[in-house]
Amino acid sequence: MDATLRDDVRTLTTWLGRIIREQEGEAFFTKLERLRQLAKATRTRPGASPRAALRVFVERLSAREAQSMARAFTLYFQLVNLAEEHHRLERLRARERDSGAPPLSIEKALESFRRAGVSRARVARAVADLRLEPVFTAHPTEAKRRVVLRHLLRVAELWEEHRRADRSPSERRRSENALLESLEALWQTQPVRQRRVTVEDEVRNVLFFLIGTVPRAAADFWDAWTEAAACLAPGAAPSPRLLTFGTWVGGDRDGNPSVTPDVSRWALAEQRRTALAFYRTAVRDLQSLLTSSASAARVDPAVVKSLNKDRRALPELEDRLRHWERGEYYRAKLWAVEARLVRAQSGDKGGYPGPAGLVDDLVLLRRSLEKNGGARTAHGALRTLERQVRLFGFHLARLDFRQHSGRVRAAAEALAGGRPTTAEWPARVAAGAPRAVPRIAGDGLALREMETLAELQKIHGTRAADHYILSMTGSADDLWAALFLARRAGLVRREGNRWRSTVDIVPLFETVEDLSRAPALMAALWRHPLYRQILDSRGGAQEIMLGYSDSNKDAGYLAANYHLYRAQDALGRAAEKAGVRLRFFHGKGGTIDRGGGPAHRAILAAPRSVPGGRLRITEQGEVIAYKYGRPAVARRNFEQMASAVLTAELMPPGAALSTARRSVYEGVLGEIAEASRRHYRALVYETPGFADYFAQATPIDLIARVEIASRPVFRSGKTKEGSPRVAAAPSLADMRAIPWVFSWTQSRNLLPAWFGAGSALGNFLEEKGAFGRGVLADMYARWPFFAALLDNLELSLAKADLTIAEGYAALVKDRGLRSSIFERIREEHRRTVSALRSITGHASPLERSPVLRESIALRNPYVDSLSALQTRFLRLWRDPRRSPAEREKALGVLLVTLNGIAAGMKSTG
Repeated sequence: MDATLRDDVRTLTTWLGRIIREQEGEAFFTKLERLRQLAKATRTRPGASPRAALRVFVERLSAREAQSMARAFTLYFQLVNLAEEHHRLERLRARERDSGAPPLSIEKALESFRRAGVSRARVARAVADLRLEPVFTAHPTEAKRRVVLRHLLRVAELWEEHRRADRSPSERRRSENALLESLEALWQTQPVRQRRVTVEDEVRNVLFFLIGTVPRAAADFWDAWTEAAACLAPGAAPSPRLLTFGTWVGGDRDGNPSVTPDVSRWALAEQRRTALAFYRTAVRDLQSLLTSSASAARVDPAVVKSLNKDRRALPELEDRLRHWERGEYYRAKLWAVEARLVRAQSGDKGGYPGPAGLVDDLVLLRRSLEKNGGARTAHGALRTLERQVRLFGFHLARLDFRQHSGRVRAAAEALAGGRPTTAEWPARVAAGAPRAVPRIAGDGLALREMETLAELQKIHGTRAADHYILSMTGSADDLWAALFLARRAGLVRREGNRWRSTVDIVPLFETVEDLSRAPALMAALWRHPLYRQILDSRGGAQEIMLGYSDSNKDAGYLAANYHLYRAQDALGRAAEKAGVRLRFFHGKGGTIDRGGGPAHRAILAAPRSVPGGRLRITEQGEVIAYKYGRPAVARRNFEQMASAVLTAELMPPGAALSTARRSVYEGVLGEIAEASRRHYRALVYETPGFADYFAQATPIDLIARVEIASRPVFRSGKTKEGSPRVAAAPSLADMRAIPWVFSWTQSRNLLPAWFGAGSALGNFLEEKGAFGRGVLADMYARWPFFAALLDNLELSLAKADLTIAEGYAALVKDRGLRSSIFERIREEHRRTVSALRSITGHASPLERSPVLRESIALRNPYVDSLSALQTRFLRLWRDPRRSPAEREKALGVLLVTLNGIAAGMKSTG
């Protein structure tokens, strides 16, 4: 690890130690260090003795001591994460200084196209077509409270300021005191919520980033794009729709009864209120900056004319104009802009009805400045605000609606008075005017959602809410049913002899079977005249969402990724044949077993994932904080996505592979993926007692009780609340993928990220001998998709720790069940490591990533300490002989360990 990073970690954690000593006393700090040393000894001196000593020490801690120690290690991880992030930014800046642009930047991508001889026309077309849309979701994977996030952002800012080389000793002392003040506040802040999170909390959590760090990053990204295109790709102009944002928070109803139509109305209204407040603040700042006077520099007559019009329409301006210095027309016009924003906030006449009017006023000022000696002023904060309004509008982010396809079909069938066949549905959609069918008494939620979506479009504009996502799509009937409800709500209508729609119905394919059926299903819909007319009214574009989490939970890592790859390829070919513009919406999570990992590499490994240069991707839970917690990191994230999408479009890696060779590779991987799927399902879905093992060997019961999300653990909405014990085995089919992955991550198994791969790869190697090893090694060297697949496997194996996982397995009461299942897990882990070593030639996982390997090693003793605390207090919390007071104290410890292990693993679900 870089020496500078080591020094940063040492300094920050030393200061943390100072705060802990002050707050808890020297005796506590000594115990804390003893726990750390014991955990470290289990790593440096493997064997039963160090582990026994650690177990005895943990058993003797009081609940209060254990909770404070868990808080200490949690804060340690948060500071290490902060230092690593700062170090990564420093490396990027250094590379930019040395080479003019960091790797994976826009400049590097455009320069590589020029060197490769890609025509200017192709580059210009790709740049114009590029569309990026990160979508923030409310999935329960962010364990930190918003107030803790604020403290950590302040620590990050203070730390960056403290490390500046030009700081004087007195300035350093002041910044050190400010940092210690923030660490003291962090120590005294309750790290976990004491009440269940509401949807309103989740909306505010997302707005924390959408309005705090993202606007600056988005404007900077736009500037970088424009400048790079002008210099390196003359004639290439980015689209105004280059970067947009979406959110599921307040619109995702799939299994979340808390998301009602009223909540959706409130969510979009809150987004509008927040956006307008942000613009008002920016306009006030501009009023202090744009003080140019007509006596010193000419002002465009259009500005004067516009101001006179404002004075007639906005009587409240006269009070301010009494104190106006004559000639300061820009400042006076900005007073009028602010007055219109105030009216827009209150809904009064004379306010901006939408963002277009605000953009027009800002452009008016900018052009006047550009023509009259104020170019620098025009291209500073004023242009930044103009770009932010263009990017975010008054709604900030598109609010997606999502509902389970079964609920949608049930509502549509109740309205239709039966169950129409696939052939009958189009006629039902076409027949009758909106509201011609009486309201239903049955499952009408999906209908009310469609009506709410139509209502929101009238208030906020079509762009603010025009996506309806059908989770678990399995047939064409699901889409026809959704269109039937959309027709009932007035979102689909006939105008003359043409059909028009203001909503995109987005199928979400999640299981392996549904992914396999998707190409034929969609091709049939695209051939239907009614469906095609509706699609053409939306620009001829079909959005399809791919579920990474549930496909993995259904079939395991290797099989899920193979079928996702095949589905993208087949859907892309079907769309090309049908003349449909396709956009994939990638439903990825933060972990590898939920589609996580470096987004740029995933895009380049599967170029068909971004057809036409269009990318929509979910950003979930703790990933939002990591990617968007600081403007500089967020901007780099946008740049990396953009450069990867353009490269996939213009110079896709692996393009040199012949059709015949690719066909062989895909056939080999298909055979291995199917074997992997069988082995995974044999354990998870076909082994008697596995659900009981999972319920006891992971903290799933704790996760079901945790207060970090409004959405239940189970799709049906059923929870196990009321008892800390999972009396009956949880329904694995009904369980959501996030708590499934979260549980295995907490227990250090990471089982969904690798199980099944070892047997499939190992059996192939054993059966095919040297030939098989040669084929897989060749695939790893030549095929980017397979290389990324195995490298992600290596990372998951490096993070997993079956020695720690065995401690969780010990919580399983049935010794026979415990032994049989854990030994299968241990053997599969061994086989996976062995197979990867044989294929890649790496002696150990992450051999080629020493910094990442050392980062994991650095964290292990602290995570091990938290795991030891968690297993001890899980046992106590689940013990029915313990008093309610004892179990409540144990729960307090467990909630902090949940947070801490998530921070240490840099991953939840």
